[in-house]
Amino acid sequence: MRYADFKIGTKLGSAFALLLVVTLALGGIALMQLERMHQAMQTMGSSALPSVSEAGNIRSQWNRFRRLESHLLPTQSEQSAQALVQQVQSVRTSIGQSEKNYEALPHSEEEMQLMRAYLQHRDTYLASHQKFTTAAQDLHRNNSDDPASLQSLQHMYDEAETSFAALAETVGKLSSLTQRDAQTLRQDSESLRASAVWWVAAGMGLSALLATIFAIIVTRSVSRPANLAVEAATQIANGDLTHTIPPAGKDEMGVLMAALEQMRGNLNQVVQRVRHNAESVATASEEISSGTTDLSSRTEEQASALQQTAASMEQLSSTVRQNADSAQQANQLALNASQVAAQGGDVVGEVVENMRTITSSSRKISDIIGVIDSIAFQTNILALNAAVEAARAGEQGRGFAVVASEVRSLAQRSAEAAKEIKQLITHSVDSVTAGTALVDRAGTTMQDVVSSIRRVTDLVGEISAASTEQSQGVSQVGEAITQMDTATQQNAALVEESAAAAESLKRQAQELVQAVSHFRTTGTAQASRSLSAHPAPMPRTAARPAVPMPRKPTPTPATNPRIAASSKAPVQPPSAKGSDDDWETF
Repeated sequence: MRYADFKIGTKLGSAFALLLVVTLALGGIALMQLERMHQAMQTMGSSALPSVSEAGNIRSQWNRFRRLESHLLPTQSEQSAQALVQQVQSVRTSIGQSEKNYEALPHSEEEMQLMRAYLQHRDTYLASHQKFTTAAQDLHRNNSDDPASLQSLQHMYDEAETSFAALAETVGKLSSLTQRDAQTLRQDSESLRASAVWWVAAGMGLSALLATIFAIIVTRSVSRPANLAVEAATQIANGDLTHTIPPAGKDEMGVLMAALEQMRGNLNQVVQRVRHNAESVATASEEISSGTTDLSSRTEEQASALQQTAASMEQLSSTVRQNADSAQQANQLALNASQVAAQGGDVVGEVVENMRTITSSSRKISDIIGVIDSIAFQTNILALNAAVEAARAGEQGRGFAVVASEVRSLAQRSAEAAKEIKQLITHSVDSVTAGTALVDRAGTTMQDVVSSIRRVTDLVGEISAASTEQSQGVSQVGEAITQMDTATQQNAALVEESAAAAESLKRQAQELVQAVSHFRTTGTAQASRSLSAHPAPMPRTAARPAVPMPRKPTPTPATNPRIAASSKAPVQPPSAKGSDDDWETF
């Protein structure tokens, strides 16, 4: 598979992937060099430089040690000698600390050999130093100026000088060796830095070279097909559909070129079909113009017949409306009678209820009178007993006997009055019972009357509802006929508009053919005839204006024969008004 056939995304992805690999490799090399430089610097900082520093400290401290030792000659006093000894001991302590610090650092084999030699020369020198220091202290302590003692002390100093010279030489070698190692590490670090710079520069140059190469390749693989696509689109925009577009690979630009070729072929076919259909539309518009003339005449006849029918339906609607009004009035009267009868029934019911209440009260009064009669009877018996007891009492009960006699007389009179009242109440209860029965019968009769009036009211209501429905039905029929008349008149106007639309359609077809002629297509013959040679449409008769509808015309049962003729060819109303830009077929 060729590189040019790869997708643009694949090309760009491969280019960026290669650049990414080179960049990662460059970064890895740079990181390795930086790590080596870091290790070298860490070694220098943790080992070489401290070794140089400690070796220099040891060397300087021994020199100071030797200078203090030289001051112990007899020219000094005893106090000065003691002070010098203490200073020498302090310097010796500092030297020991520096030696420990130096030994704690990592060293090479050569440094270890020099360190062992240094320790031997140090011990030798310290032995000579100790011997010289002891002799000098004894000499100062005894304040001796003996030449032999001074000569012996000088001889000891010379021996210590010889040992110190060997020690100083070893210390110098050790210091030089540490400085040389530090210089070697510094040179290695510089070499690593130069190597890292070279690798980074080489990687950057390689990345720039690869980026340039891939930029040229990808740009050419995209720009060349894009230029061809622009050229092909320009030809199509200029109306030239005769040139085929060659394929240009299998990438996105190749797919675009193939799509442009497919679009050119489809557009070529569409233009050919549009040109053919435009000629067919021009021919059909002439036929439509001729047919609309006949349709206009039949529509006018149908409109006249519908006007007469609408007048008759208006008269019928008026008659049915009067019947409905009369039925509604009768229904209202029946409702009023029903309400009056219902009110009478309610009044009779209330009378019956009151009579029943009176009957109940009379019975209660009769019961109360019976209680009074019983009380009078008991009072009479008590008065009789009191009279008997008064008679037994003799002369002392005479007054009590008179009172008992009067009480008995009153009790008998109360009993007689209670009997008379009971008889009257019984007679009243019988009369009320009879009246209640009559009122019950009257209430039943009133209920029957109310039921009958309600049935009559329901029948009158049904008649009124039927009359109303008939009136509504006739009104709806009249409205439908009126709408049909309006629609017929609109149809007549639309017929005129359809004729104008046919003429406009013809002009638009001519303009369409002229517009399509802008395109040059393959395998297309010229138009067989010119649209301008088509005959002009036939003149049309103007639609007759609608006749105004009379209020209450006399019904005419005669049927117009033209209506029957026109009913054989019904016209479907258009869904929208015709215009020059939007027209629909009837």
